[in-house]
Amino acid sequence: MNTPLDNIDDAATSDLPWEVAKTLSSIPFRQALYRIRFAELALMRDWIKPQDSVLEIGGSTGFQSHFLRRWCREVVAIDIASREKSESFAPVIEYDGSHIPFPDQSFDVVCSSLTLPMLEDREALPRLIREMQRVLKDDGVTVHLVPTPMWSVWSALFHPVVMLERAFRRVIGRSKIASKASFTSSGSSARNERGSRWSVGILFRPPIGERRSVLHELLSYRRNAWIHAFETQGFEVIAFDPGRLFYTGQLRFGMLPMVVRRGLSHLLGSSTCVLAAKKRRAAGVQRSVEREIGATEQMLERAS
Repeated sequence: MNTPLDNIDDAATSDLPWEVAKTLSSIPFRQALYRIRFAELALMRDWIKPQDSVLEIGGSTGFQSHFLRRWCREVVAIDIASREKSESFAPVIEYDGSHIPFPDQSFDVVCSSLTLPMLEDREALPRLIREMQRVLKDDGVTVHLVPTPMWSVWSALFHPVVMLERAFRRVIGRSKIASKASFTSSGSSARNERGSRWSVGILFRPPIGERRSVLHELLSYRRNAWIHAFETQGFEVIAFDPGRLFYTGQLRFGMLPMVVRRGLSHLLGSSTCVLAAKKRRAAGVQRSVEREIGATEQMLERAS
């Protein structure tokens, strides 16, 4: 089945045209999300080779795996069972979110985009990392786009603005009904209670995943926290680089060109980082080989 994505040359651009994004979804948030995810694909490209077999965790609508399959021999996308999706761009296999349904050492690359912070159980992240370790080949690499503390900070700051905008729309939409309604004292009390909860919701953004608070979320998104999560499960992190895009959880200003978001990331901080890791034994072997190559080159230089 052909889609508007088939005509996009991902090798020539990292900015999905807004006109194309609008054909993918009728929801502005998802339109902006697809543009961000398309731009972030380039961050993974250097880690994927044509002969690789790739597993994408958190495939959602199959948007990114649609492009990943152009770069490698095979792509398998998995995601937890969820409500029916209105868009679908590539096959996505449902799994239980705990056990990856493939044999040991099945893939050259295991990757994800902002899937790891969405896990609801505190033990889910180490459990999933152990599963990655199991299905990854000994010389494979796991690559993940993860949020930074700056994403958490700016998302928290933008939250009241977005919620006040929604509240304003609700007031405007219901003003005529409210002016004609008759209220009882008990009804008024119930509304006051709901209003109080709504006021708190306006000011404070709830954390995502299993985090207890936005502060806990901010601390768990630090560079050292992500590296610790992988290294305690037998990986060695070989790269942790800024994604060089700025955006918030609300994805405001979805039409901003990616070049503007890259510029903002230098001023306001990168919203994501790219974490790449190898199995500890494989990483050690690679360093030994590099040292041997370096020593050989030095010997040749001296001999010449």
